Amino acid sequence: GLGDVYKRQESLKNKPLLKDHENKVDSVIGKVTNSFYDREKRAVMFKAQIMDEKIKSMIRDGRLTNVSIGARAKLEDAPAEADGKQPEWKIARNIEFLELSVVPIPGDARANFSQALAESYERRMEELEEAKVTDMEAKRKQLGMSVSQFYAIPRDPPSASKLPIFD
Repeated sequence: GLGDVYKRQESLKNKPLLKDHENKVDSVIGKVTNSFYDREKRAVMFKAQIMDEKIKSMIRDGRLTNVSIGARAKLEDAPAEADGKQPEWKIARNIEFLELSVVPIPGDARANFSQALAESYERRMEELEEAKVTDMEAKRKQLGMSVSQFYAIPRDPPSASKLPIFD
Protein backbone atom coordinates (compact mmCIF):
# COMPACT_ATOMS: atom_id res chain seq x y z
CA GLY A 1 0.00 0.00 0.00
CA LEU A 2 0.96 3.68 -0.14
CA GLY A 3 1.85 3.68 3.55
CA ASP A 4 4.44 0.99 2.91
CA VAL A 5 5.86 2.97 -0.04
CA TYR A 6 6.08 6.03 2.22
CA LYS A 7 8.05 4.09 4.83
CA ARG A 8 10.29 2.37 2.30
CA GLN A 9 11.09 5.16 -0.18
CA GLU A 10 14.49 5.65 1.47
CA SER A 11 15.56 2.29 0.01
CA LEU A 12 15.53 3.89 -3.47
CA LYS A 13 18.45 6.22 -2.63
CA ASN A 14 21.80 5.21 -4.13
CA LYS A 15 20.23 2.46 -6.21
CA PRO A 16 21.39 2.04 -9.81
CA LEU A 17 19.61 3.76 -12.66
CA LEU A 18 19.32 1.19 -15.45
CA LYS A 19 18.18 0.94 -19.05
CA ASP A 20 15.11 -1.28 -19.48
CA HIS A 21 15.49 -3.23 -16.18
CA GLU A 22 18.49 -5.08 -17.64
CA ASN A 23 20.62 -6.39 -14.79
CA LYS A 24 23.90 -5.95 -16.69
CA VAL A 25 26.92 -3.77 -16.04
CA ASP A 26 26.54 -2.11 -19.46
CA SER A 27 22.94 -1.18 -18.58
CA VAL A 28 23.92 1.02 -15.62
CA ILE A 29 23.48 4.60 -16.81
CA GLY A 30 23.59 6.37 -13.44
CA LYS A 31 22.23 6.24 -9.92
CA VAL A 32 19.41 7.62 -7.80
CA THR A 33 20.90 10.30 -5.56
CA ASN A 34 17.85 11.21 -3.48
CA SER A 35 14.19 10.32 -3.02
CA PHE A 36 11.23 11.20 -0.85
CA TYR A 37 7.53 10.47 -0.70
CA ASP A 38 5.40 13.50 -1.56
CA ARG A 39 2.13 13.07 0.35
CA GLU A 40 0.35 15.76 -1.69
CA LYS A 41 1.16 14.11 -5.02
CA ARG A 42 0.99 10.59 -3.53
CA ALA A 43 4.20 9.79 -5.40
CA VAL A 44 7.81 8.88 -4.77
CA MET A 45 9.89 11.78 -6.06
CA PHE A 46 13.47 11.08 -7.05
CA LYS A 47 16.63 12.77 -8.22
CA ALA A 48 19.11 10.83 -10.30
CA GLN A 49 22.51 11.40 -11.83
CA ILE A 50 22.84 10.15 -15.41
CA MET A 51 26.32 9.46 -16.76
CA ASP A 52 25.36 8.03 -20.17
CA GLU A 53 25.49 10.80 -22.82
CA LYS A 54 23.14 9.04 -25.26
CA ILE A 55 20.47 8.67 -22.56
CA LYS A 56 20.96 12.32 -21.50
CA SER A 57 20.37 13.39 -25.11
CA MET A 58 17.21 11.26 -25.36
CA ILE A 59 15.88 12.79 -22.15
CA ARG A 60 16.69 16.35 -23.25
CA ASP A 61 14.89 16.01 -26.57
CA GLY A 62 11.88 14.23 -25.02
CA ARG A 63 12.33 10.77 -26.53
CA LEU A 64 12.58 9.31 -23.01
CA THR A 65 10.19 10.50 -20.32
CA ASN A 66 9.34 7.38 -18.32
CA VAL A 67 10.73 5.32 -15.49
CA SER A 68 9.86 2.00 -13.93
CA ILE A 69 10.77 0.78 -10.47
CA GLY A 70 12.36 -2.60 -9.93
CA ALA A 71 11.37 -3.81 -6.48
CA ARG A 72 10.90 -6.84 -4.30
CA ALA A 73 7.81 -7.17 -2.10
CA LYS A 74 5.77 -9.64 -0.11
CA LEU A 75 2.37 -10.07 -1.81
CA GLU A 76 -0.70 -10.60 0.35
CA ASP A 77 -4.27 -11.33 -0.69
CA ALA A 78 -6.52 -8.29 -0.85
CA PRO A 79 -9.44 -8.23 1.60
CA ALA A 80 -12.53 -10.08 0.44
CA GLU A 81 -15.24 -7.97 -1.15
CA ALA A 82 -18.68 -7.46 0.44
CA ASP A 83 -20.11 -10.39 -1.52
CA GLY A 84 -17.32 -12.66 -0.23
CA LYS A 85 -15.44 -12.80 -3.53
CA GLN A 86 -11.67 -12.64 -3.40
CA PRO A 87 -10.30 -9.83 -5.63
CA GLU A 88 -7.71 -10.72 -8.24
CA TRP A 89 -5.30 -8.03 -7.05
CA LYS A 90 -2.73 -8.32 -4.26
CA ILE A 91 -1.33 -5.94 -1.65
CA ALA A 92 2.43 -5.33 -1.75
CA ARG A 93 4.08 -5.23 1.69
CA ASN A 94 7.71 -4.78 2.80
CA ILE A 95 8.62 -3.11 -0.48
CA GLU A 96 12.35 -2.95 -1.15
CA PHE A 97 13.39 -0.87 -4.13
CA LEU A 98 16.19 -2.57 -6.09
CA GLU A 99 16.64 -0.20 -9.04
CA LEU A 100 15.03 2.47 -11.14
CA SER A 101 14.96 2.04 -14.91
CA VAL A 102 14.55 4.45 -17.79
CA VAL A 103 12.01 2.82 -20.10
CA PRO A 104 10.21 3.80 -23.33
CA ILE A 105 6.84 2.47 -22.09
CA PRO A 106 6.11 2.45 -18.35
CA GLY A 107 3.95 -0.01 -16.44
CA ASP A 108 2.28 3.03 -14.84
CA ALA A 109 1.72 6.06 -17.11
CA ARG A 110 2.22 8.38 -14.11
CA ALA A 111 5.82 7.15 -13.67
CA ASN A 112 7.57 9.86 -15.63
CA PHE A 113 10.12 12.64 -15.43
CA SER A 114 10.89 15.92 -17.11
CA GLN A 115 12.81 19.13 -16.61
CA ALA A 116 9.65 20.65 -15.09
CA LEU A 117 9.44 17.76 -12.63
CA ALA A 118 13.12 18.20 -11.79
CA GLU A 119 12.51 21.85 -10.98
CA SER A 120 9.40 20.92 -8.97
CA TYR A 121 11.48 18.33 -7.07
CA GLU A 122 14.09 20.96 -6.16
CA ARG A 123 11.41 23.40 -4.95
CA ARG A 124 9.68 20.67 -2.90
CA MET A 125 12.97 19.58 -1.31
CA GLU A 126 13.67 23.21 -0.35
CA GLU A 127 10.16 23.51 1.15
CA LEU A 128 10.62 20.32 3.17
CA GLU A 129 14.03 21.44 4.46
CA GLU A 130 12.60 24.85 5.40
CA ALA A 131 9.71 23.14 7.23
CA LYS A 132 12.20 21.02 9.23
CA VAL A 133 14.09 24.14 10.28
CA THR A 134 10.86 25.95 11.17
CA ASP A 135 9.62 22.99 13.25
CA MET A 136 12.94 22.72 15.09
CA GLU A 137 13.04 26.47 15.73
CA ALA A 138 9.48 26.38 17.11
CA LYS A 139 10.50 23.56 19.45
CA ARG A 140 13.63 25.45 20.54
CA LYS A 141 11.58 28.56 21.35
CA GLN A 142 8.98 26.48 23.18
CA LEU A 143 11.74 25.02 25.37
CA GLY A 144 13.19 28.50 25.94
CA MET A 145 16.68 27.40 24.94
CA SER A 146 19.37 29.37 23.15
CA VAL A 147 20.40 28.32 19.65
CA SER A 148 23.71 26.88 20.87
CA GLN A 149 22.05 24.97 23.74
CA PHE A 150 19.29 23.49 21.60
CA TYR A 151 21.41 22.39 18.65
CA ALA A 152 24.09 20.90 20.92
CA ILE A 153 21.60 18.32 22.25
CA PRO A 154 21.97 14.87 20.62
CA ARG A 155 18.96 14.11 18.38
CA ASP A 156 16.97 10.98 17.83
CA PRO A 157 17.29 10.28 14.97
CA PRO A 158 20.74 11.86 14.73
CA SER A 159 20.03 13.29 11.28
CA ALA A 160 17.59 15.80 12.79
CA SER A 161 20.56 17.67 14.28
CA LYS A 162 21.96 18.55 10.84
CA LEU A 163 19.63 21.52 10.33
CA PRO A 164 20.08 24.38 10.62
CA ILE A 165 23.83 24.84 10.51
CA PHE A 166 24.95 27.89 12.46
CA ASP A 167 28.43 29.35 12.34
